[in-house]
Amino acid sequence: MSCLRADSKDNRKDAEKADNRKVADFLKKQWVKDYHAFKMMLEGAKDGLWFWDIEKDIYRVTFQNTGIMPESVKPGEESIKLWKSLVHPEDIELVEENIENFLKHREGIYENTYRVKGKNNKYHWIYSRGVGKTDEEGNIIQLAGSHTDITQQVELNDKLYRMAYYDTLTKLPNGEKARNHFTDILNSQGKEKKPSIAFIYVDIDHFSYINNTRGYEEGNQVLREMADFLRQFLGTKVFLARVSADEFIIIIKNFATEITLGEKIQKYTKAFGESKFGSEKDLSLTCSVGVAIYPKNGADYDTLIQRANIALYSAKRNGKNQCMFYQEEMSQKAYRLIDQMQQIKKGIENEEFHMVYQPIVDTTRGMIQGLEALIRWNHPFRGFVSPGEFIPIAEESKQIVPIERWILEEVYRQCAEWKEEDIMPEFVSINLSGRGLIESDLVESLTDLGVKYGVAPSEIELEITETAVMNCMTRAVEVLAKLKALGFRLALDDFGTGYSSLNYLNQLPFDRVKLDRSFINDIDQSERQQFIVKAIITLCHNLETEVIAEGVERQTQQKILKTMHCDYIQGYLYGRPERKPKGTEVFVL
Repeated sequence: MSCLRADSKDNRKDAEKADNRKVADFLKKQWVKDYHAFKMMLEGAKDGLWFWDIEKDIYRVTFQNTGIMPESVKPGEESIKLWKSLVHPEDIELVEENIENFLKHREGIYENTYRVKGKNNKYHWIYSRGVGKTDEEGNIIQLAGSHTDITQQVELNDKLYRMAYYDTLTKLPNGEKARNHFTDILNSQGKEKKPSIAFIYVDIDHFSYINNTRGYEEGNQVLREMADFLRQFLGTKVFLARVSADEFIIIIKNFATEITLGEKIQKYTKAFGESKFGSEKDLSLTCSVGVAIYPKNGADYDTLIQRANIALYSAKRNGKNQCMFYQEEMSQKAYRLIDQMQQIKKGIENEEFHMVYQPIVDTTRGMIQGLEALIRWNHPFRGFVSPGEFIPIAEESKQIVPIERWILEEVYRQCAEWKEEDIMPEFVSINLSGRGLIESDLVESLTDLGVKYGVAPSEIELEITETAVMNCMTRAVEVLAKLKALGFRLALDDFGTGYSSLNYLNQLPFDRVKLDRSFINDIDQSERQQFIVKAIITLCHNLETEVIAEGVERQTQQKILKTMHCDYIQGYLYGRPERKPKGTEVFVL
């Protein structure tokens, strides 16, 4: 019996061992499965796991195929000291502060965001998250969690931020960033303190001519150089932004006085005018500046920007290349100007404009040789509006281009009608603005009109003023040369009123010059004036250029001009501008 009991006991032990081996084999297999599953999860997650035993000063971190841990760091060599050495110098202070705060408060979730140096010395943005284990006294003795590489997300957010708040061409802040900067200044000062803040609006004069004559790439180059110039001149303590095409805003806080501010702006505009711009460094530019002051001229960003812009516009209307501080009356003028622009727009749409023609008389043959086409505006409420009033406004607002398109169409149509009636003069003269000459497809338009109405280029004379060409001589020479080659007559209008008329007469292919009426007014009362006019006529004839005298109203003026061999005479003496001129009527001269 005793032997049987012993055998039974041994059998039970063997069975228990067998069961234990089965359990061990099962657990081992399960652990392997769990290990492989865990490893797959870790590799697929693209995250790193970390563990920090604070008491034993052990730090372990794993990164699977992330490139975060430098290749020089071998598994098992990690330490908290090493990890901190990889943190970006700009972030380490905040990282340590967040760790200390978590260890001190001993609760919640540990979170931190910072940059860590990885492979190839490239920094990665890391979102670190973890939990703590405490001892019996509640002190955290271990931390464990994960590191997530959020570099792509941060870079995307940064890109979106820069797109929203920075100009891609000049890398300067944009208008929205300027708005936030102004708000930050006010918030930092508190409600009781109101610092003096200057809004300085800067605009490049005649910038559109650069785009239209040299192309947009050259224009962009000038804008980049303008931004660099402002950065260097103003320094890093002054806020600078690009708010539109060629307009920049400067925000200066706590300046001394408006006088000292004006002096600083004057130094800037002077230095700007002395600099050279463009890819060839051959462009001399000027700029206009408008200034509004907080809180004197406005209490919010939009009002200050608007009033700085009004001051800028006043500077431009006053001759450009200057600085003007906002004054209340400027707004009234600006509102009137906007209303006039709207009235001109309606006038174009409602066909309120019409053409009149004034005779140009040949002094040799004593008969009408040509006609000058002049635009008139019959406003439905104001009646006759002088061209001297609406033409400058149309040029400023760029409405002059559609107006001149209409003028060209109407004059060509009228010429076709006169040709049909066989009363067409030798030529009809049309005035062109600088914008119409340079910025539009003038050559193509005139060619098409000639074909449409059967009017030859030799029957059309184009009058261009000195100011129309002075802003962009290179483009003007190019366009006028094309027009001359096609057979159009060219005349330099208002000759003698500018500073460089003789220079333009030498460089540009003009057939005639129109002597300004200011030379004619007193010609029959002043010998000095006669000497000047005679010298101009002789000079032009020596250059094989004909002369037209404008503003002739008295017989005494006409007789003097005839003895001086002035080629053509125009003025009220021979007829006021009319819708239906007198054709080729002969005058006794």
